[in-house]
Amino acid sequence: MHVIKEEIEKAEIPNSKKTNMAQPYSSIAVHPELGKSATKFPKGVLYELIKMLNEKVCPFVSIYHDFDVVGQFYGEFLKYTGGDKKALGIVLTPRHVTELFALIANVNKDSKVLDICTGTGGFLISAMQQMMRQTHTDGERDNIRRNCLIGVEQQPAMYALAASNMILRGDGKANLYQGSCFDPGIEKAVKEHECTAGMINPPYSQSDEGLHELMFIKQMLDCLKKGGTGVAIVPISCAISPHYLREEILNLHTLDAVMSMPQELFYPVGVVACIMVFKAGIKHSDSNQKTWFGYWKDDGFIKTKHKGRIDVNETWANTRDRWIEQYRNREVHAGESVTQYVTATDEWCAEAYMETDYEKLNSEDFLINLKNYLAFRLTRPTTTEIPSLKPDTSWKKFSLDTLFELKKGKRLTKADMTDGSIPYIGAIDSNNGISAYVGQDAIHTRQTITVSYNGSVAEAFYQPEDFWATDDVNVLYPKFEMTAEIGLFLCTLIRKEKYRFNYGRKWHLERMKESVIRLPTTETGEPDWDFMECYIKSLPFSSQLS
Repeated sequence: MHVIKEEIEKAEIPNSKKTNMAQPYSSIAVHPELGKSATKFPKGVLYELIKMLNEKVCPFVSIYHDFDVVGQFYGEFLKYTGGDKKALGIVLTPRHVTELFALIANVNKDSKVLDICTGTGGFLISAMQQMMRQTHTDGERDNIRRNCLIGVEQQPAMYALAASNMILRGDGKANLYQGSCFDPGIEKAVKEHECTAGMINPPYSQSDEGLHELMFIKQMLDCLKKGGTGVAIVPISCAISPHYLREEILNLHTLDAVMSMPQELFYPVGVVACIMVFKAGIKHSDSNQKTWFGYWKDDGFIKTKHKGRIDVNETWANTRDRWIEQYRNREVHAGESVTQYVTATDEWCAEAYMETDYEKLNSEDFLINLKNYLAFRLTRPTTTEIPSLKPDTSWKKFSLDTLFELKKGKRLTKADMTDGSIPYIGAIDSNNGISAYVGQDAIHTRQTITVSYNGSVAEAFYQPEDFWATDDVNVLYPKFEMTAEIGLFLCTLIRKEKYRFNYGRKWHLERMKESVIRLPTTETGEPDWDFMECYIKSLPFSSQLS
């Protein structure tokens, strides 16, 4: 605790601010469990935590200055508290979005940046790094830390986190205010800074009784210097639902741009958001300009287990630069962006005004629709009379070894796999067993049956094309002339044996050779292939097999 106080005391800020910053940490010094010695932690849990932070977190922060490590930690913490995240409307801003804001606002070393909903300080950190890149002297850098980062945060714990975040980066905490951004005293103090850029992710209102997101936008814009840029990320409802505050905002400020963001940007929180950009202090009707609307729905981030949305394919940098270039130059591209004169009563989103991009229309679009329709036809109830099938004493047992020559598939690792058109059969239970299409030559011929002996054990599929099968799959080469209809008939019977096998009792090659299925037979006791083929042909939609 004394270290925290020492750091705060170094700052040239009023004593009242110092007290507010230190207060949330006060319980640490007197907590009975944190300093208690234990077998695993001889010097206490607090000592071990500080040691771990010093060894693993501080070096990371010193290298990645623009990474909001405190915000990242707080986001993970909220996942396990089960309480205040939803109740307070807290939707933490992804790091790449805070970076995007600094570029949208085009901040530089002479900017003064305001965030009236500071949270853990993510926007201020990204803005600071953008500003620092343009400095050349220690004096310029010191000026940014002392005078150019202004934040307001009402919740004491979040305020302390923001201050901690700034301390980790060498300062920047001097102009953090603890309290409501609507407080007249704080509002007056903030306006005196004459900020040129504002960035907020306001608390998302949970009911009609809460403060509306547009109230925070208006407050931010009212606190900016005339001509300043205000950027906010809010639920899409703010852009499409009528609200009296929209008219109040446009009576004082200009709606410069709105960008529709990815559906799952805040995953796992289900909020569909948009970014709004305003020019402060210039009445919308006086600006006499069209608003630029961007359709920024694909940022390249992909949902992953345990890690959330991440830039798996490392495409974000190119996407970010393209988006910023389009916005700054107010470029219009079909399916991506559009400009439009709007008023307070109009919709503020690209979806309402964009031209559909027919240049990207191709045959695959029609094929997808056709496949969906055929799938519907195949699954709808049928009134066609289906012939009865009553296995009786004429159905005899046959071992798979007598019917087929059994061969094992061959492993093909992802590292060796190339893209192509050859079906790659895996141990899966759908898509006719095809898990990928590869560029390697086929190793098995068509008009055969594949059966998984591992993975989805006993899934059987008739293969109409030459293919490659993984070593988790056995391939059944018929010792008779097998049509598609006969193959599908046999696949059904093979799957009936599924109950015998599982991950522990696999259907390996030797066991499969000894396995037996029953088939309809002719008077001579041979498999009745004609009956099997005719039966499948009698079923609805069988004509589509050819």
